[in-house]
Amino acid sequence: MGKDRNSMIDFLLAAYEGEPEYQEQEKRLEALSDAQLEEEYKATMEALLDDVDWNDLLEFAH
Repeated sequence: MGKDRNSMIDFLLAAYEGEPEYQEQEKRLEALSDAQLEEEYKATMEALLDDVDWNDLLEFAH
């Protein structure tokens, strides 16, 4: 596993910070196997990267 389990869970829970679903999601994520957790983490990262407008980022950087 590239990232440690706690880091992946913390990252995935960040979207739920302060929300009523936080504890439910925390329990769900902690119950996942390492492979399932890594798959969910990768899918979330891919979705985030797909939403990025790279042209806007490049324009902003210059």
